[in-house]
Amino acid sequence: MPTGKRREREREERREAILDAAERVFAEKGFLTATMDEIAAQAELSKGALYLYFKNKDELFLGHSTRALEALIETITAELDAGRPGLPTLRALLLAYGRFVEEHPRDFSNAMQWILAGSDVDPETRSFQEHRSCIGRLLGAFAAAADRGRRDGTVRGDLEPAQTGARLWCALIGGLIVRINTTRMIRCLPPDMPLQNTDHLLVGLVDMLCRGIAADPGAPATAGAPSTSKT
Repeated sequence: MPTGKRREREREERREAILDAAERVFAEKGFLTATMDEIAAQAELSKGALYLYFKNKDELFLGHSTRALEALIETITAELDAGRPGLPTLRALLLAYGRFVEEHPRDFSNAMQWILAGSDVDPETRSFQEHRSCIGRLLGAFAAAADRGRRDGTVRGDLEPAQTGARLWCALIGGLIVRINTTRMIRCLPPDMPLQNTDHLLVGLVDMLCRGIAADPGAPATAGAPSTSKT
């Protein structure tokens, strides 16, 4: 007869297998059109068995999204711990976030779909709590870099670190929506608009944001940072 620890391990393994199946379905169908029936079939479970682990598609999506965020947080943490001054650290964090999105555009698009569709997730569920914790860790890293910059003189002293980090994150998300939807955006714009080529949008946006919070706007935000000019 299985012990309690074994049952818990088996349940956790089944949960991870369900998230693997959901990842495949969301990648193929997108969040809005994916169904619990399709995810159950991909996981080789009955729909009833699936609901024992996740009450609805929103909760399941947050579980999937959390796994992606945890991978990003590893990169963000490494950049934060690299020992650079505050402003170059912020630049590195923003670029790391942006490039992660460029490498996983469908996950980002699905996340935007989920936000705009409106969630139906109990805030007490494991999926919601873990997802919110990941977002908190990301914004906490931005705030820590901003605070470091205020203390070392690379970031304006009148800026509150947590608000600064959150605002930079929000501005970056707007730019990334344009970046990963370049073809559709260009189709809607006049031919003389400067967004006809968004290859350098990420670096340009990040550098502009960094100049806006720099204690010395004339100083390069890359001072003390390795080159990150990849496009």
